[in-house]
Amino acid sequence: MLAAIVRWTWGSVNNSAWYQVLALFALLALAFPYIRFRSSALNAIAFAGDDSAKSLGVAVSTVRLQTIAIAATLTAVTIAFTGIIGFVGLVAPHIARLVVGPNHRFLIAFSAIIGALLLVVADAVGRLVISPGVIPVGIIDALVGAPIFLYLILSRQKAIE
Repeated sequence: MLAAIVRWTWGSVNNSAWYQVLALFALLALAFPYIRFRSSALNAIAFAGDDSAKSLGVAVSTVRLQTIAIAATLTAVTIAFTGIIGFVGLVAPHIARLVVGPNHRFLIAFSAIIGALLLVVADAVGRLVISPGVIPVGIIDALVGAPIFLYLILSRQKAIE
């Protein structure tokens, strides 16, 4: 029981099953086209603000609620299967934004790719560092993600000043 608690608390993909992969793939297959379709509305909200986006014909409240519902559903199902792997979700979109820019048409897909790469690399490092033991992917991810996240926060504060 303690091992299961530690696994969920730190996050791990060690005991993942194919039905979990298929469930997440099915959710992504439903969510991604919708988010891609709404990327121009998301750009209008992000770049112009709520009032200007409304004047462009965007139903801001509807788009925001639907996007939050999709993100919350994907996050909840992923966390239920893998545990808490927090820094992937915190750092990947910021890295993607630095690489491809703020256009949501490209940013959303590239964030998913960066998140997947971070997860795979963190899992590989966790398996190799103390082989045959395994360091949970959440620990490796936090060791990499925390400094990146701090850098992003500090660089934004300097830009504001």
